[in-house]
Amino acid sequence: MKAILINPRSKIISEVEFGGNYRDISKLIGASLFTTVSLGDENLHTIFVDDEGLFVEDQCFWKWADYQQPLGGLGLILGTNDEGDSIAVVLTIEEVREKVSWLNIEYVANQPIGGKITHPVYGEMTVIGGVPIFREKKESNNGH
Repeated sequence: MKAILINPRSKIISEVEFGGNYRDISKLIGASLFTTVSLGDENLHTIFVDDEGLFVEDQCFWKWADYQQPLGGLGLILGTNDEGDSIAVVLTIEEVREKVSWLNIEYVANQPIGGKITHPVYGEMTVIGGVPIFREKKESNNGH
């Protein structure tokens, strides 16, 4: 089935074939673990990215116009049906190009965040997380 691959290193957005198995996602994006970004559109498109992409040395980053955080490494876009299964992408490469911008940044660290919440089942809980911090990438010889 049709999928769209976003490659920030080569700055190429291309159509690829997705076999339908979640393991194919890992192969296409070159990651053993992946996470998803829901695009929130009527076709329920999802971007799959390396879950550990922030920590890859000399990573290339990109941004989806309607998502607040930079994404690291390859991104794979697929549609999603009502049952949550991946289906062929409906977006065109041209539509994706309009939404993607290439970033010249590098990951620095996570700023810890946390606090107390009241969970409806478990009561008061401490939430611990982090917000990634980026900076402009210093000039390099490899052009990204």
